[in-house]
Amino acid sequence: MIVSAGASAASQTGRLSSPYRNSLVGITYFPENLPGSRLRATSFLQGSLYLGQGTALHIRQGLYADGWGVTAWIPETALARELGGGLLATVKHRFYAQTAADFYRPVYAGRKGNHTGDARLGRLYDQTGALEAEYRIPAATGRAGPLILSAEYSFSHLEYPDLHPRVLVSHVFSIGVRSDY
Repeated sequence: MIVSAGASAASQTGRLSSPYRNSLVGITYFPENLPGSRLRATSFLQGSLYLGQGTALHIRQGLYADGWGVTAWIPETALARELGGGLLATVKHRFYAQTAADFYRPVYAGRKGNHTGDARLGRLYDQTGALEAEYRIPAATGRAGPLILSAEYSFSHLEYPDLHPRVLVSHVFSIGVRSDY
């Protein structure tokens, strides 16, 4: 069993508004106006447990909070199994629940104060599941580590409760090659 934890904090200052995003004020769109600074903090607690027969369970709890009032809870799980011959299969799940920034509204009554059209600053919920396979080719002479070929399929159901349409569904297929050292 392995347990780990971590935390980080970051501060952003300057122009945080995007010239490409507008907010809806009444029935008209205007450039967004965001605060000039943002303090962010993240933390996680993770546990990995070997279950036997080449199988491991990984559980991670993540938290996020910032100075704009956005908070998030991010639980993740993964079940990995070595299938022999350098092949590893993993099933993953991630849930993400976020509150809205203090100033976020789908539609604003007036232009005074902060306003944004960025749906990522509103409430959102995401369920993501994935299947991943990795094949490890042992290191050849002159190469630092093994070559790892990977393929993954993930499915995401992202919900924005304050917007219409409020659900985005995505399917992502990816392949990769990497070398560890």
